Amino acid sequence: MVVIAEKDYDPAWPGIYTIMEHSIKGKLWAIILKIFLVGSTAVPDLISKSVIDIGYIKN
Repeated sequence: MVVIAEKDYDPAWPGIYTIMEHSIKGKLWAIILKIFLVGSTAVPDLISKSVIDIGYIKN
């Protein structure tokens, strides 16, 4: 069984996303039009799982 704990909002999440965004864009620049931080980690002060969810729009 996998347990994913909920935790308080972490102000580091947007910075972590930015690092991931640059890495993804660097590798997939030809097919990714736009990339977004989505899900519960995108909402300040919301208790959530500590998993960075990323959405994108393909070219």
